[in-house]
Amino acid sequence: MPTITDIPSRRRLLAGFAHIPLYAEDLAPFGGALRTNGHTIWAEHRNAGDALTGQEIIHGGPKITYAFARGGKRGLFRTPGPMHTRLFLADGPAQVICAAALEHPDLTRRTTYAAPGGGWTPAASEVLAWHLHEVEEVVLGFALAPDGSCRSRVAVEEVLELLPHGSRPIVTAMPPGPGGWVAALQAARRASLAA
Repeated sequence: MPTITDIPSRRRLLAGFAHIPLYAEDLAPFGGALRTNGHTIWAEHRNAGDALTGQEIIHGGPKITYAFARGGKRGLFRTPGPMHTRLFLADGPAQVICAAALEHPDLTRRTTYAAPGGGWTPAASEVLAWHLHEVEEVVLGFALAPDGSCRSRVAVEEVLELLPHGSRPIVTAMPPGPGGWVAALQAARRASLAA
């Protein structure tokens, strides 16, 4: 009969995001840029000077909802610390959290995950331009509109065009399927439970 030490430790499930499922450990790459009480996630937005400009609020539940804290301004949510050589951009904090959870830990360690939340803004372009000199690869993980267009992708490509030709990073497009990165993580976790 197994003892308690033979049973693997359970991951800490975030109750408000159990339908994905999302675990506290999935938030680890984002360090102090995220806070949670298990039902809600607060994601910090910062400007080009790395000053806090506001917080995006992600309310859990079967239908995730989003809001922005009063008095704050959208900048760019991103993993804290120096910019890594690989930059993964997606539509919002929930999307990059799920994308990071899907990627291999070795890749996650060398990637900065970032998102504007609520569509690309001039403030997000300013933050991106400020940090691009450190980046060698940009992964565009934005969801496509039903007509196949993507305003955020166009905005990022415009910022990249401002760089001198020799210093432009490699750009890879990895658009998620229907439901975005949240649905992709949900499908992957359901498949692993069924296996």
